[in-house]
Amino acid sequence: MQLARFEIYFSYSQFMVYDGSVPLPGCDWTPAHTRQGFARQASTVNFRSIHEFGDARVRVFLGEASGLEDAERVIAVPFDVKAGFILVEGPEEERDEGRKVELPAGAYELTCAQLATGEETEEISLHFAPRAVLPSRSKVLRADQGLEVPAELLETAATAG
Repeated sequence: MQLARFEIYFSYSQFMVYDGSVPLPGCDWTPAHTRQGFARQASTVNFRSIHEFGDARVRVFLGEASGLEDAERVIAVPFDVKAGFILVEGPEEERDEGRKVELPAGAYELTCAQLATGEETEEISLHFAPRAVLPSRSKVLRADQGLEVPAELLETAATAG
């Protein structure tokens, strides 16, 4: 079920998905995070964008990930929703109610699928699949040439700032 559709401006090769209770959603990227394509905490994840900067059309879904055949990059991470809503934005954007998505509190597997549609444009789909318990591990389901996925993914990141 599609919950929302909007656009974001991603920059510094990243965009953020985070629970509304998180005051500082930026993660401190290490070289290992960059290679695997994400840096995360329990209720926030910073995904590496395919391009360094640009605009993305974002769609947010509740339910199992599907229709990802055309995606170039697909990453699934554990995600804990506490506030009853999440936000999606680029690191240079202000918090915007238009990118706020209501989502029941609970444990989810968040699957992010990305597709480059131009030199500075992307399509991003975010699928929040409810889980009885928070998944223990992240997964890189499809890697493009911009990722170098290690055998063991780095599951935590410090808060940026």
